[in-house]
Amino acid sequence: MTKLNFRNVWLANSVNKESFLWDEQVSGFGVRVKPSGVKSFFIQYRNKYKRSRRITIGRFGNITLEQARKLAQENLKLVSLGQDPAELKSKNFLKNHYLLFAGCFSNYRLIEMILLEGDIKFQIQTLDKIKNYVFLQNIPQLDIKEDSLLLSNNDGDTMSDVQAILLYLSEFHGLSHLVPEIHEKNRALFLDTLFEINYFFRSIFNSSPPVHIYCSKNTEKKPIKIDIINNVLIYLEKVEKEYYQSGPYFLIDRFSLVDLILSYWITFLGIDDLLKKMPNLKNCYFNVRKRSKIKHVFDRFTINSCNHLH
Repeated sequence: MTKLNFRNVWLANSVNKESFLWDEQVSGFGVRVKPSGVKSFFIQYRNKYKRSRRITIGRFGNITLEQARKLAQENLKLVSLGQDPAELKSKNFLKNHYLLFAGCFSNYRLIEMILLEGDIKFQIQTLDKIKNYVFLQNIPQLDIKEDSLLLSNNDGDTMSDVQAILLYLSEFHGLSHLVPEIHEKNRALFLDTLFEINYFFRSIFNSSPPVHIYCSKNTEKKPIKIDIINNVLIYLEKVEKEYYQSGPYFLIDRFSLVDLILSYWITFLGIDDLLKKMPNLKNCYFNVRKRSKIKHVFDRFTINSCNHLH
């Protein structure tokens, strides 16, 4: 460990994976170096729940080392006072503006609803703009398809997996009502169920994007639709029996990512009128649909419109 200076930050490089340089003057302050050459200042600390957090202060070149060190000291002082800079940063909309590049057959509405739930500023961009962005940001070439999506923050960090994005946004922006905190007893069950649900819906559609089936007016797809819906209903009956017996939501008394994902797929498949054997899940579904910040997304989310970005 050495005191960071302009020269050692400037010369730092990473070949195969990202690396870190730590400052000996300010504990917890460092520089992250990506193989692409992008270098970002950050701080790492533990919040009052003893949870390790890391926030980006700024990109090398956009701010100076001394400016970054000063910001690091200010944020670490907040930590010593019991505050969490990551949560405070999430409330500063100007510093957390996302670009959501969405293919017309992607599940971008799930990401959109999380961003709306958290009052997080974002813009939706059509997929035709992603190739130029990938080139400009020096991102490794992606396999761009109609069901692709990419979320990028103002630091140039990118993510393309829906499940990873949902968890990242919920936890980084302090949306604790969507994902149990690490100290909560039900966190393990929650994550296990969340991954199970995502795996089920990914596997049931195999490698074919579901929108290709459900937005098509081709009558040849009808047997496929019926088979998928039957399998989904059987699975939802299992979910109702195992997880929705104690309250209106998976976490009993509070809305979470599990409820949102299930409601998303129920809406996508247009099967809300087939939930007669699942009264608790049906109640949860309509509660989710009425949430003020995302109601308009559900309202415009119909089978006939799912092949368009709105």
